[in-house]
Amino acid sequence: MKSKLSLYLVVTLLYKEANTLPNQLKKVSEGKLKRRIFHLWDMFQNDEISVNALLNKCVR
Repeated sequence: MKSKLSLYLVVTLLYKEANTLPNQLKKVSEGKLKRRIFHLWDMFQNDEISVNALLNKCVR
């Protein structure tokens, strides 16, 4: 099955994702990303955010 995404769109999305890597690596090395994910998980378990919100916030 062929995808309906154009090559231009795929390249654009990959470029945006690649640009976030240095920031994410810095956060991981500083422990900030881990703290953020655990904080979001706590919010989810306390019914403060939905599953959808949890996943959306984790990918940002």
